[in-house]
Amino acid sequence: MSQQGIFTNSGFKKFSGFSKNANGLRREMWQLMRTTVSAFAVILVMVFVSTSQSMAGLVLYDFSTATGAQTSVSPILLTDDLTASSFTRGPGLVTQTASGAMNASGWSTGAVDPAADYFVFTIGPESGRRMSVTSMSFSERRSLTGPRRMELRSSLSGFSESITGTLFELPDNDFVRLHNFALPSEFLDLSVAVEFRLYGSAAEQTSGTWRVGNHEAAGGFLVDGYLSPPAAVPEPTFLASLPGAFGMLIFRRFLRSRMR
Repeated sequence: MSQQGIFTNSGFKKFSGFSKNANGLRREMWQLMRTTVSAFAVILVMVFVSTSQSMAGLVLYDFSTATGAQTSVSPILLTDDLTASSFTRGPGLVTQTASGAMNASGWSTGAVDPAADYFVFTIGPESGRRMSVTSMSFSERRSLTGPRRMELRSSLSGFSESITGTLFELPDNDFVRLHNFALPSEFLDLSVAVEFRLYGSAAEQTSGTWRVGNHEAAGGFLVDGYLSPPAAVPEPTFLASLPGAFGMLIFRRFLRSRMR
């Protein structure tokens, strides 16, 4: 009677498992595949999480509990290796109350005053990292005699000009408006801290107010972007090799189970 088996270093060894019926073999192979595919899925999830974390936002300022007249709002850091200042006012402004915002009067009735009339914060990467600021999301609201113009400027230009795409004429109403400023490429791959100032000007009266607050979808005044170099993730060639490697693992585990 013929025997089925395999030659090993210790000689010929029978496959005792060949006496099992086909259904039993299929069940065992299915169990091995389920276990291995689960491990493969865990690795993919880890890769996705690692990549997502490297692309997370930078800092959030939450005004939800603010009174409007507070001196500053502390930053909530959304990533490691980043520094950020509190969100404050410029020296030319007067504090005013307004629930869920930072509010002020004293805005220029003419052209922007670069040294005085603004909301301000600073962010920067720690040593060895580079920062890319991609967008800012926030809300704002003027009183009926408040500023009619806003613009975002930065220390990269010495506050001499508005950042492209951020000069905005405010309508003559007191509605809450949501904004999402996409920043240009000059704010990518920075190794230095940047001070951002949100200016108001062309107020109808100096007693008119203007406030900034949370963007509903962002959950605050969100400064979005990322730091580089990001957390290490597997190379694409490595990911492509995983299915074949797991297939070989399934086959080897199956052979071992047959030889027991």
